[in-house]
Amino acid sequence: KNKACRSALWTAEKKLRAAVAEGSKETAAELLQKQYSILDKAVKYGTLHKNTASRKKARLAALVATAGKAVAAE
Repeated sequence: KNKACRSALWTAEKKLRAAVAEGSKETAAELLQKQYSILDKAVKYGTLHKNTASRKKARLAALVATAGKAVAAE
């Protein structure tokens, strides 16, 4: 179960980072919400520590926020 949960985390994060790289703000925002859900489930299952999940959420949110600004600047 840990491996499946961790794999889902990595896959979702890759998709989110790809959306940010493309500059798709709406898609990135949707994927960010899904990533939050997956992170919360990983904490619930005991796969991740809650502080680790919180740190990942903050960093990904900052990434999505900067992506929005980068698109607006172009």
